Amino acid sequence: MASEDQTRALTISFRPHATAWQLPDWFVRELNLEFGEICASYLPNYQGLDEAIQESEIFVGLSLRSDQAARAKKLRWVHSLYAAVNHLLVPEIIQGSVVVTSASAVHRIPVAEHALALILGMARWLPESLRMQQRRHWGQSDIWSGRPFRKEVNGATLGIFGMGGIGIELAKRAKAVGMHVIGLRRRAGAAVENVDEMLEVDDLPVLLPRCDYIVLALPDTAQTRHMIGAEQLRLMKKDAYLINVGRGTAIDEAALVDALQRGVSAGAALDVMEKEPPPPESALWDAPNLLLTPHIGSATSPEYLWRRQYQVLAENLRRYLKGEPLLYVVDKMRGY
Repeated sequence: MASEDQTRALTISFRPHATAWQLPDWFVRELNLEFGEICASYLPNYQGLDEAIQESEIFVGLSLRSDQAARAKKLRWVHSLYAAVNHLLVPEIIQGSVVVTSASAVHRIPVAEHALALILGMARWLPESLRMQQRRHWGQSDIWSGRPFRKEVNGATLGIFGMGGIGIELAKRAKAVGMHVIGLRRRAGAAVENVDEMLEVDDLPVLLPRCDYIVLALPDTAQTRHMIGAEQLRLMKKDAYLINVGRGTAIDEAALVDALQRGVSAGAALDVMEKEPPPPESALWDAPNLLLTPHIGSATSPEYLWRRQYQVLAENLRRYLKGEPLLYVVDKMRGY
C-alpha cells in the first residue's frame, strides 16, 4: 500500500470549528518522533494545502476539494477526523484507488453517552422541568397528572438503528440500566454483545411498534435519507420517543413536526438536523415535546478528543507502514 519513498509526507489540514478542535502542539511532534518514515506537517485553516497536497501520500482532515484531489498524484490514504466522510468523498477520491478511513472510533463513547442522556432526559421530564423552572412554576402536579406518564427505562424496549461503534457502545449502556435492546442494521448478521435481538432493515415495520425508545445512529446515505417519515411515525407507539444522534437526513423533519403537533408521536430529541443550525423560521424550534441539542453528541474534553484521535491514527500508521489492512476503512460507494 505504501510507496517506496524513504520519507512519506503526511499533511494534516482543517479549519477548527471550536476551541476544543485546535490541534494540540504535541500531536504532530509525537507523530514525527514515533514514525521516522513519516514527515508530518499541520496546515491550519487549509493555508498552503493546494501546494502541499501534491506531495502528500497521506492526508488527514475534514474535507478536500475536487481540484485538490485531482492534483494529489501521490495520495494513497485519506483519514477523516470525523466519523462522517461526506466532504472527503469527491469523485476523484471515490473513483480512484485512495483508501479512506474515518475517526468513528474516536466519537463513539461521547455520542453513546449523549444518546443515553437524551433517553433518560425524555423519560424523566427534564426538558419540561427546566421550562417550568424558567417560569418559576412548581410543576409537580402537572408532571404527575401528565398523560401518558413517561415509562421507566428499566424494562423498556430500545431500538438502535445503526449498529456501528456508537450503537455498540449505546447497547452496553442501555443494558446497564435494564433495557431490552433490539439492533437494526442493513443485514442482521452475527449476534452483538448486549443486544437481545438483531434485525435487518426489511424488519423495520415490525420493529417500530415494539419500541419505547428509538435511537438513530445512522450514516448519511441514499438508503438512510428520510428513513423515518410520516408512515414510520404512525407505526410507532403513541408514547414512544425518537432520538437522533446520527445524521439529520435520517428523519423527514416536516413529518416529525406534524406528528408532534397532532400528538401522533409523544416526543423526540434531536442532536442532528438536516440544516444546522435550523433557520429562525424552522418549525423545529417551537414543536411540542421536542428537545434540540446543538450537535454536541461528540463533544468531550480536548484531552480525550486528541488522545483518541492520535491513538486511532497511530495504529493505522503502524499498519500502513507494514502493508497491513487498515482499521475503520470506509466503503466509498456506500459512504460509511
